[in-house]
Amino acid sequence: MTEKRNITKEDIFLKARLLSEGVRVKVKKQSKTGDKVRPIVLDGCDLVVMPLPNPYSRLEVAIDGDAVTISDMGKILSLGKLEVRRLWRNELTGEGKSVEQIFAGSASSATIINLIVNFRCYNYDSGQGCKYCALFAVPMSKTPPANIIPKITNLQVEMAVIAAQNGWRGTLVISGGAFPPSKRGQLIDGIERVMNQLNESLDDEILSQL
Repeated sequence: MTEKRNITKEDIFLKARLLSEGVRVKVKKQSKTGDKVRPIVLDGCDLVVMPLPNPYSRLEVAIDGDAVTISDMGKILSLGKLEVRRLWRNELTGEGKSVEQIFAGSASSATIINLIVNFRCYNYDSGQGCKYCALFAVPMSKTPPANIIPKITNLQVEMAVIAAQNGWRGTLVISGGAFPPSKRGQLIDGIERVMNQLNESLDDEILSQL
């Protein structure tokens, strides 16, 4: 049985601040286990948060190897560590695509894998997007063409399958930006494609553990 985590309201508030305000990143010593900008595991509660760079933020993340110190204008708020990089991310898909690149583009973490079915967000495009969103709040010119989005989703599902077959057990999240009212039926289509691919690729025992 997984040990119950002790998560306080202060931990949740700090994670919300990191996501909504972003951080200034200061590297004292480069990590030898992966990229410097990757999810942080907060000490004491094991909450995972992806630091979003913002040079004007009050919050600073100081990286010393794999150790992390989070502070607000010099006042230390929390300690943590950079998330461990999993070996399955070195694998290739059946078509020879890099799992690492697919992982990086999906905004996933060591405990959560995102399977994205829509790369635009109607709320953002209409000026009502979430202020903390770093996935869909991008110019239209940087969004994948609609005809290749199912292919990208397919690769993300294959990444999740590779992870699960290598022992990963975490949370699969089918995500995506909000569809416009006239196209909301496409969300169901996307979910069905993801679930069909997962059921065809993984046995019931593994699926029951995700």
